[in-house]
Amino acid sequence: MSTTIPAIPSIVLPDQFNIATAFLDRNITEGRGAKTAIYHEGATYTYAQVAELANRVGNGLLELDVDLEQRVALLLLDSPQFAAAFFGAIKIGAVAVPLNTNLRPADYVYMLNDSRARVLFAHASLWKQMRQILPELKYLRHVVVVGLAQDGEQETATLHDFEKWVLKASATLQAAGTSKDDSAYWLYSSGSTGFPKGCVHLQHDTTYCLEYYAKPILGIKEADITFSAAKLFFAYGLGNNLTFPFGVGASAVHYPGRPLAEDMFKGIEQYRPTIFYGIPTLYAAMLALPEAGKRFDFSSVRLCVSAGEALPADILRRWEEIGNLLIRGDSTAAYYWNKHEKTKDTFNGHWIHTGDKYYQDADGYFWYCGRSDDMLKVGGQWVSPVEVEGALIAHPAVLESAVVGQADADDLIKPKAYVVLKSGQEPSEALANELKAFVKERLAPFKYPRWIEFVPELPKTATGKIQRFKLRSGSEV
Repeated sequence: MSTTIPAIPSIVLPDQFNIATAFLDRNITEGRGAKTAIYHEGATYTYAQVAELANRVGNGLLELDVDLEQRVALLLLDSPQFAAAFFGAIKIGAVAVPLNTNLRPADYVYMLNDSRARVLFAHASLWKQMRQILPELKYLRHVVVVGLAQDGEQETATLHDFEKWVLKASATLQAAGTSKDDSAYWLYSSGSTGFPKGCVHLQHDTTYCLEYYAKPILGIKEADITFSAAKLFFAYGLGNNLTFPFGVGASAVHYPGRPLAEDMFKGIEQYRPTIFYGIPTLYAAMLALPEAGKRFDFSSVRLCVSAGEALPADILRRWEEIGNLLIRGDSTAAYYWNKHEKTKDTFNGHWIHTGDKYYQDADGYFWYCGRSDDMLKVGGQWVSPVEVEGALIAHPAVLESAVVGQADADDLIKPKAYVVLKSGQEPSEALANELKAFVKERLAPFKYPRWIEFVPELPKTATGKIQRFKLRSGSEV
């Protein structure tokens, strides 16, 4: 099989550039104002409605004295309010900072103080846990809550009901004269390898993602409807379900609930998306549903995308020479906020050390083998945890697995597997031995897991990435 590498498009952006103008307002000027931009909980929101709401948010922020480059935090569920707050903040030259909605209050203290956010947007269901930490937030001046009045709470001088607040603001707004190299939004890393880091993205980044990935690789078009299990606070979800569809005038399904397997199938039947974005653990759960193919109509979906972790195959090709993946391009983050040493370790001139291990096959495709700090040296030979996990998942009893290194009696590192069984399967020593033999039959013998521990679930970030560092430390076992 030969590989045809598409030509890299030439992108020239003006020095004055704003994401909100390019990804939201452009849909109005090009005649898509009446088109559905967002499907949300049975309702539809047009591009004109989202643009007006974003303008009102931007004007409201200006009235709260938010200035250029000041941070605005978004603790919002996937919704039109998220889109409006994201684009509204960016449109006035402020910096939007989406926050993971599944964290603990102590995590928000760190992120809000680290980002020095002046304003916080939150859904009422998420705001409740935030009240207790307000005295610890050094820089926060105002909170705008979606559903505050419906929740029975009164407004104050610093606490605002989103619906009332936006109605007071003007529906027209001129975009700030931001540079293409100004900060536009931050995304905190998921914490799969430790403490979250604020990744700073510039105004031009999103255009490069759209032109270099979404258009040529996904083939996203104006007629598409996207549906992402990954949430908007995550880079994968933000592109999938906001900037990519808005960048081509497509439509997006914003699903605020937990991405449970059966609910994903129901959402696909209801909204008929053409592109579905998931993660490996979700795909495994969807496949595990009894008679899902008969119970649900999946026919609208033309493309399924997976990210976050390597997607295991029943039989993975044995990897050849494995190396560190370095990337460059104008879509990458500029630096880690307030993490000088980590920035120097990761960002080297035009290149970023991703921390991922890949190999390139004869056809030019790159295959993921795991994180650099996850790779194991067993008997002087490299072992990819992803390869061992893929072999284990091929066994009919296994739902999920994670492989880490553990020292044996001689203090030599060997693979250990944590295994989650499918419903109806019971852990046993016999099954553990069967799984070891199963892997030996499929991979080089030195790669098989010396120990297998059955667990009810694997520690994961909110975005579905397995936190192997917790398994290595034993903190989640």
